[in-house]
Amino acid sequence: MKRLTHALFGMGISLFIMSRFGEFDQLMIAYSLVFSIFPDLDLSMKHRSALHNVFSALAITSIAAYLSNPLIFSWGLTTMPWIPFFFSSAIAYLSHIFLDILTKSGVALFWPISEKMFRLTSIRYDNRAANFFFSLTGALLILFALV
Repeated sequence: MKRLTHALFGMGISLFIMSRFGEFDQLMIAYSLVFSIFPDLDLSMKHRSALHNVFSALAITSIAAYLSNPLIFSWGLTTMPWIPFFFSSAIAYLSHIFLDILTKSGVALFWPISEKMFRLTSIRYDNRAANFFFSLTGALLILFALV
């Protein structure tokens, strides 16, 4: 899927879920944006393997949320503990993996344990209808989260 689709859908699903649990903070918008597109940093490595797996998703988001929380807390940007930021980031990151599982290429979901590629459909990453649908869904979820 395209980066805009990843950003909108990842932010939307993350913010919507967190707002429904009453754990919403404006700073989560930035966290969800960053981690919804973060997996594509593996373009120069083993793309759809190195950062497109559940192990990377959980490790990177937990470390980032835990380490950044004292800093953003001391700057007065939030009063929330790191755990809601972890969940927000993990949801956004995993949404990226979910969207890529829907494509023809799939992802190595359990890399480095297994290099087997998982996919649910054969949609091309540049399919306009699919990208529009997931982008629109993400935009609507963002609106619902913010109202």
